[in-house]
Amino acid sequence: MSAPLVPASGRPSSFTVTSGLDLLDEWSAHATQSQKNIVNRIIFAVADKNVFTDYSVIDDVENHMEFFVLAKNDLIVKIRIDDFDSFGILYIGPSCTAPGLDAAPPASMRLVRGRDANVRP
Repeated sequence: MSAPLVPASGRPSSFTVTSGLDLLDEWSAHATQSQKNIVNRIIFAVADKNVFTDYSVIDDVENHMEFFVLAKNDLIVKIRIDDFDSFGILYIGPSCTAPGLDAAPPASMRLVRGRDANVRP
C-alpha cells in the first residue's frame, strides 16, 4: 500500500494516512480476518474523525499528538496526528507491548468488598 487511505464515505475528509502503511502491511500478514477488519474500521474512523465517539481512546501522556485506540480482544492501534490533514499509524498489536501504554498497577484494579478500591465512601 503506497497510496494514502481515504474513507469511502460520501463526504470529503481532510484526514489521510501518510505513514505507517508498511507497518499495517507487515501486521496484516499474520493477522486474522476479524483483526484486519477491526483495524481497518479504526483507521477509517480516524480518517472520518469519528474515532473518539466510536471507540475507547487513551491519550499518550508523553506525546500529546498520539493516542491509543482500544479494539477488541486486547488489540491496540496507536495513532499520531501529524498535521491538520494527516495522521500516521505507529503501532498495531497487543496492549502489553504497546509503546507508551503502561499497564495499571494491580492495586488500582482490585475491588474491596464489592466496591472500587480507589473510590472513597
